[in-house]
Amino acid sequence: PAGAAVPAVQSTLLANPTLAKMMMPNPSVMQKPPEATTKTIYVGNLSPLITADKILQFFGASCGQVLHVRLNPEAPVPGLVGAVPGQFAFVQFETQEAADTAVALTGMVLGDRAIRVSLSHSPIEKIKDESELRAEQEALQKSLSVMEAIQQKILNKNKKKEEAPREDRRREE
Repeated sequence: PAGAAVPAVQSTLLANPTLAKMMMPNPSVMQKPPEATTKTIYVGNLSPLITADKILQFFGASCGQVLHVRLNPEAPVPGLVGAVPGQFAFVQFETQEAADTAVALTGMVLGDRAIRVSLSHSPIEKIKDESELRAEQEALQKSLSVMEAIQQKILNKNKKKEEAPREDRRREE
């Protein structure tokens, strides 16, 4: 009987706390998304001919300052004849108000298709904290120093090659 399965599942979960924990809903998923995620929208049903620049112009003129556009073409559908699958994009705005305004544009025609717009569940890019930015800056400085050292060695080597034929000519004279 179906009712007999419930006590068996309950006893299994009581005997295995790790399994019980895995079965519990993750509270972090249920929390309101961080501020940056609410500034990002998902735009679906885009024409394959639409570019990131066209998306930036459309939403920038209609909604407000666009910080970043990431355009992802959908994978081709095998055996699909006639209709061309749409592509999608994520657009990150400077403000929450701009993102909310963009959501209201669902159904508007961009190119040759009515677009679908909704708030995104995740930002386009992870917003870096100060320590990550500092570490990246230090790594970049080290890379530049190494590149300069390599460039100097190449210049020195080329200079020696140019001087070598001159010394050979002097010996011949």
